[in-house]
Amino acid sequence: MKSICQIAFVLVLLAPGGASAKVNCDAFEGTWAGQMIHKGGDFNGATSMAIRDCKVTWTLPGGRTNTCRLRARKGKVEYGPCSLGSHGTVEKSGQTLTFRNVYTAARHRPYTVRLGRAE
Repeated sequence: MKSICQIAFVLVLLAPGGASAKVNCDAFEGTWAGQMIHKGGDFNGATSMAIRDCKVTWTLPGGRTNTCRLRARKGKVEYGPCSLGSHGTVEKSGQTLTFRNVYTAARHRPYTVRLGRAE
């Protein structure tokens, strides 16, 4: 039984998918600006991000800087973990990005950030 479990574990590690998937960084590259809605929190208002090589430099409302990375996980694009502790999902629809802190909402209160390409 122990050897069957070991074989199953190895097969899961070698299975295609999650770890081998990559984010198309070029699709996110550039400068973005928009609004952050932080439910019950202090970070509401204008925000901006610069994304280069899947590295995000995020200027929060109030001027603090948050840095993180984009990565692929379970067929989705995620950001984080960020320098200020948040971690969540990113959705891209046309020229709009939506960031949601789905993994850290309990600790940081839920927020949504909607951004468009900055001019």
